Amino acid sequence: MVRKIYLFLTAFIAFGSLAVAQNNPGSIKVLLVDEKKEAIPFANVVVYNGTTQVATGTTDIDGYAFIKQLNAGRYDVKAVYVGYQTKTVSGVVVNNDKTTYFTIPMTGGVQLEEVVVKYEQPLIDPNTVSGGTVDRVAFQAMADKSIAGVLSTQAGVYSNGTDLNLRGSRGSGGGAGIDGSSSANNIFIDGERVIGTANVSRQAVQQMSVILGGVPAQYGDVSSGVVSITTRGPQPTWFGGVEGQTSQLTDKYGYNFLGFSLGGPLVMKKDSTGKKPLIGLFLGGEIEYQKDPSPWAKGIYQVNKDKLSQLQSNPLQYDPLSGTYYLAGSYLTSKDLYVSKVRPNVAQRGFRLNPKIDIAVNPNLNITLGGSWDYTTNHTFVYEYSLLNSQHNPQIIQNTMRGYARLTQRFGPSGATEQEKSQSIVFYRPGQLSKVQMGATRRTI
Repeated sequence: MVRKIYLFLTAFIAFGSLAVAQNNPGSIKVLLVDEKKEAIPFANVVVYNGTTQVATGTTDIDGYAFIKQLNAGRYDVKAVYVGYQTKTVSGVVVNNDKTTYFTIPMTGGVQLEEVVVKYEQPLIDPNTVSGGTVDRVAFQAMADKSIAGVLSTQAGVYSNGTDLNLRGSRGSGGGAGIDGSSSANNIFIDGERVIGTANVSRQAVQQMSVILGGVPAQYGDVSSGVVSITTRGPQPTWFGGVEGQTSQLTDKYGYNFLGFSLGGPLVMKKDSTGKKPLIGLFLGGEIEYQKDPSPWAKGIYQVNKDKLSQLQSNPLQYDPLSGTYYLAGSYLTSKDLYVSKVRPNVAQRGFRLNPKIDIAVNPNLNITLGGSWDYTTNHTFVYEYSLLNSQHNPQIIQNTMRGYARLTQRFGPSGATEQEKSQSIVFYRPGQLSKVQMGATRRTI
């Protein structure tokens, strides 16, 4: 029985190295120095998400601690060493596919209070990956919350309102699709290549990144660029929010939006350091309605309701002089028309939901279950139908459901050094994780 379990685990780990798991979290590389700018070896570095310990590391002989596989977000990093004052750097920004470099200067002597300093992003990014990143803080401050609108603020990215063009590549349609490689869509949500629509609820966005150069190998054959979207995960404490927008009182275009988010620990576990979340939940969603997503600047002519009702009841008129029938709509006058601010029967409705569950089996094993549901319906505009036949505008219904499961396993005891991790299993590099991610997408139109 034990042999069968080992064979299963070996096959599972081997499959993990071959699975298409594009999600590549970020890393932190921190240098600890004393008042003389000399390196401090063998000090402990702890990464916190709120009050929950996420990862640990130990500085090497040169004073560096390299902590890998951190999900995109903001963390607090604490440095502890005997004979030195404990120092915490708050708000350290971690981006997917990148390493965050910073230095923590330590002060000799033990004081009662811990020193907390705020992290400041460097002016020059030392990473070889070119592009740009918009984290949740910057995203919430932007007026345009669409994927194309947010990422078009980055250099080398152009948007025509729906499609993205990266470094001159063509837009592939479908809202946020990107052309320029053997695969039409080079956009990834939580590591899964997008098939279908790429909409994500605003409350669920943790980070948006566009990679234009130095594209990591896991994204495959790409000639223009890659867009990577990371959604929020559960937090150590409960949180939530509601967001609403409407233009009903200010214009005729009828934009209405309602979004929400809710997350927190479902099950807590108590250990020597206190309570830690064992199972966490995040749920973000939104409902959106637009009477006319793309109105004309000068409006469009429409037939008065009374006249239109008359034409629908009596579409043909008899001419007694010629003894023939004629179309009543052929003799409309300017008195029968008016200019409408919105195009007829082009309303767009959308519903999006992004759930995620994290299960901390133990400090070294984590299971993440996530997905998204994007339902959109709209009527396309046909100019020939706009005056008298707009009720027959073609309807398009897009329903995209996406789900994934990710298993992350650290080898070696929690807080082990890079050398200890490398000795835990011979065919993994120091500090690496075994990560398996499998996803599925269902799209109907």
